[in-house]
Amino acid sequence: MNPATLFLALLLFSLESFGEVSEYTFNSNRWQEDYQSLAKQTHRTAYESLKYLPLLPNRDDIYLSLGGNFRERLNSYKNDLFGLFDHADGTQFLHRFLVHADFQATKHFRAFIQMGSYLSNHGGLEIGTFDNNSIDLQQAFVDLNYAALSLRVGRQEYAMGSSRLISVREGQNLRRSFDGVHVALKNTLVNMEAFGFEEVKVSPYGFDDKGNTKEKL
Repeated sequence: MNPATLFLALLLFSLESFGEVSEYTFNSNRWQEDYQSLAKQTHRTAYESLKYLPLLPNRDDIYLSLGGNFRERLNSYKNDLFGLFDHADGTQFLHRFLVHADFQATKHFRAFIQMGSYLSNHGGLEIGTFDNNSIDLQQAFVDLNYAALSLRVGRQEYAMGSSRLISVREGQNLRRSFDGVHVALKNTLVNMEAFGFEEVKVSPYGFDDKGNTKEKL
C-alpha cells in the first residue's frame, strides 16, 4: 500500500471510529476551518484530538488546532502547442506539503502559522516561477475581533470574491500570500473590507521569501 492510500485509510478510520457526527468541514483555505464544535463530543478520535487541543480546564474556547495537507500532481506534455512553436515534451511532477498550527483564545484573539514546501521534478521541461520553494513561511498572522469588526496583521492568503481579480493561485504549485493588514466590518447590513498588501516574492531557497515592495495592493 502506498503512503497516500495508507494516509487516506487512517483518516477515514479516525473520522468514523466512534460514529459521532462532527460539525466541522474541511476547506482549501485552512484558516477558515473551525473545530470548536469538537468540544461537545464525549469521545474524540486521535485525529480529532489533534484538531482540537483544549489548553485550559473548563474553557472550550481556548484551544490549539494542528493540521496539514499535501498535494501530488502529475502533468504530461506531448506536442501541446500543436507544432506551432518549438516546445519540449516531457512529464512534470509537482509536490506541495503544508503544515499549520492555529491558536484560538476566545472569539477575540487568534494566531495562525503555516509552513510550506513546494518541490518539482520537471523531466526536461522548463522550471516555472511558481513551481519550487524548498521551505518557507506561507502564513503567519494574528486576528483581533470585536463585534462585527476584525483586524488581521501579518503574512496571509487573500482571495477577493470569485477570485477572478485576486486569488490564492491554487492552480499553480505555490499558493500566493501577502504581507500586510486587512480590516473587515461585517454584519447583517454592511460588508466592508480595507487592506494594504505587498505580494510575497517567491525565492527558491529556504526562509528567504519577502514582501515585494514593487508589487503593492
